[in-house]
Amino acid sequence: METFSVSSRIDSLPRLLPVTEKLEYLLGRDIVREVSKGKERLDRLAGAIQRVVDEVLPGIGRHVSHASQVLNDNVEAINGILAQPVPTVRRLQRAMGRSGAFIAQHEHYV
Repeated sequence: METFSVSSRIDSLPRLLPVTEKLEYLLGRDIVREVSKGKERLDRLAGAIQRVVDEVLPGIGRHVSHASQVLNDNVEAINGILAQPVPTVRRLQRAMGRSGAFIAQHEHYV
């Protein structure tokens, strides 16, 4: 059975002196005030960013709404333009079909 001994474990304890020296240094430099100043600057920056976002978002919404309205106003014209190639493609398909028959009929002249 092991016995507990303070003297055998005292060397394994972490050295706290460097930590306390750093804390004293930071407190002496008024780190709390410096952190507060940094937080105030970040708060001002966050407020400025939020103001810009608040100014920009309505404009984006208006542009999206306007684009949607333009598309809705022109949906018939867009569909008409998209449908125009269909008859042309069908005419080309018929011509290709006739040309195949024509070539087959007259290939002996070539």
